[in-house]
Amino acid sequence: MTSNAGSRHKLLMAINNPQTWSRIARSNLRQLANLVGNEALKSMARSPSAGEARQVKALTEAIARRLDGPQFSSDLNASFDELLLSVDDFESTLLNMHFQSSLQSAVIKDGTVKKSRRLGDMVFSANNDTRKYIIDYLDSLPPSLTPVEMAANEVAELVPDQKTGPLRFKLTAGIVQVEHQAAVTRKQDQQNVDAARGELVAAGRVAEQYLSSANFDIRLVEEVRSMVKRLESDQDIIALGVSAISFQQIVEAFANELPDFWSAKLQGFSLGLSMYVAQFPDWMRFAENAADAEFSPDDIKSLYIAGCKLTEELRKQDKLVDPEVPRSLAFLLESINQPRRAAKRTVYAAVRSIENLVSVLFKGFGTIVSGIPEGGKKGVSSATAVVVGTGLLFVAATTAVYIDPAAGRVLRTSWMGKAGKLILEHLPKPDAD
Repeated sequence: MTSNAGSRHKLLMAINNPQTWSRIARSNLRQLANLVGNEALKSMARSPSAGEARQVKALTEAIARRLDGPQFSSDLNASFDELLLSVDDFESTLLNMHFQSSLQSAVIKDGTVKKSRRLGDMVFSANNDTRKYIIDYLDSLPPSLTPVEMAANEVAELVPDQKTGPLRFKLTAGIVQVEHQAAVTRKQDQQNVDAARGELVAAGRVAEQYLSSANFDIRLVEEVRSMVKRLESDQDIIALGVSAISFQQIVEAFANELPDFWSAKLQGFSLGLSMYVAQFPDWMRFAENAADAEFSPDDIKSLYIAGCKLTEELRKQDKLVDPEVPRSLAFLLESINQPRRAAKRTVYAAVRSIENLVSVLFKGFGTIVSGIPEGGKKGVSSATAVVVGTGLLFVAATTAVYIDPAAGRVLRTSWMGKAGKLILEHLPKPDAD
């Protein structure tokens, strides 16, 4: 094999198997160091520049020690560093006066190319081949990730998909929207479910008509009307079930103001709603999970405060957030505004919905990062993506960090706080209004 062919072979190895190339390079440089060191030792007795010869010997011994021992395949960069340090020591050897006058012209058998060569040429070629290989290989690697890109990858690993809950969300053309869910029951129950829904819709309309004509409190009228609309939509069964809990409380609050007949009618309507949602597997799974949740009144209070702040900020982001999103969250939060009276299912519903919203927004973090200019990735706050500029992602991250302890107890999860902190630490802060 010629010297040029050998170089081409080494370049190929640099691309396909750098670990193997590194092991061979270490062995070759170590052998070369021993060879130069031995020649320097032989020349000491007859050389007037014995001090210079000892320097050559010391340099080659340092190279041999550095490259002695096995190379760990997982630490390629460390091996490259040792090879480059050894190249630097060989460079110093080439500049040594004794080497130039007494050693570089010595003809030695070069085992790597199976012929005799001048010692100086061998050192020069080994240095060039080693340095070129490392430079070419490192240049072939993809660019290193920036800290914010690494944070985006970590966030992507932390953030789960949305869970079953009263509210799920989606991003459509950059707008956050409620993702309505079809009300799915067992095939054998479908006929009974359809009949029950029809009866409840009819009963609700009759009650709404009476309450409107009798000029009862508009709040009660609106609640009945809302329940009828939810039934007619035939979707979002968990949201309907949670609404039914709040509706039952409202009916009880107005019981003394209604004629006995209509009070009983509304109580029956409320009971019918509870029986209706119980026919849906999604609701039953949700109810079971909520029953296992553990939390304190202080947890509910902190969740309510954070949720209200989040809702307020979402309303401000009307170009990025569909109004149905904050309106729906506000409805759920209203059901937990009295911590000591809040039902487990309504607390679980509010927290799960906030978690789902945070999940959708956090999953967009990587996309946002790809749209941030290099200056932004280094901390400059201008010219960032729209969502970053308006602060929507920051609102979600701040909320996630704040509610994480309480949400962790309710949902038995801890991802929101970790992901929120990563985003707050690495994303450029939005410009102040």
